[in-house]
Amino acid sequence: MSPNKYPPPEQIPSAERQRRLYVEAVKEINHLRQQVANENVIAKEFKHDRDDLKAANKRISRNLVTMTKREELAKAAQKSGMWSGAAGTTVSIAYLYWDHAGFPGGYNWESFWEHDQVFGLLMFLTTVIYGSVWKALHQG
Repeated sequence: MSPNKYPPPEQIPSAERQRRLYVEAVKEINHLRQQVANENVIAKEFKHDRDDLKAANKRISRNLVTMTKREELAKAAQKSGMWSGAAGTTVSIAYLYWDHAGFPGGYNWESFWEHDQVFGLLMFLTTVIYGSVWKALHQG
């Protein structure tokens, strides 16, 4: 309320007027206290709603990140399968060619080139090379 409504006690001429203003002030204070209590109840309800929404948002964000990571891993697995397939085809074609044209280093090196570990190393290196080339071409 305005300060003019409740003048200082020394400016109130009669005790009756002072009593009425006091009763009005008490009613106003009680009304304001009730208003604050009501607003606190409403704010508490909004706080619960806000907390529930925050929790739901956090859960949804976590699921979205998980789905995004899964999609990225699936794409990476698909790409690595592509590189491995291309490497396998390349090494197989190289071995077919060497079988007809002769292995690098001549006949004496044939047992070396036909060893499983050499074949695995060629597969690995070819896959790494294909993956590096693909990554270099598709950056950004």
